[in-house]
Amino acid sequence: QGDASDDPGETDEIADKAREAIGEGDRLTATDIDRMRAAVSRCWNASAIIGAPNPEKLVVVLDVDLNRDGTLRGAPRVANALEISVSGNRFWKVAEQNAIRAVVGCQPYDFLDPARYDDWSEFQFNFDPASMAGF
Repeated sequence: QGDASDDPGETDEIADKAREAIGEGDRLTATDIDRMRAAVSRCWNASAIIGAPNPEKLVVVLDVDLNRDGTLRGAPRVANALEISVSGNRFWKVAEQNAIRAVVGCQPYDFLDPARYDDWSEFQFNFDPASMAGF
């Protein structure tokens, strides 16, 4: 009776991918996650890591703090900066810089519901080339 699109397991898998792309344990809804990914993807230069060996491993984790109007409260902080630095991987460093530029350049994030400000005022955003650019 049901086809693959009716499979609840498939829906769970899609939700898990979205959760991984934004960060585990955040209180953003799936819709918030999709909107954030879409907004930031427009400003993210994925082409800078084309040619990198294992680009899917160049994940950059940013801690982001927002004001009520969706503007940044401060510069995004790279949660995995030490790992990136000691790796010596120049592509990962470029990915880090591009992730920061994308979050800064795409603000304000004024599509987030002001009534839920406490849920999205601080969150972690995972720039994962595998889920954001299909590497």
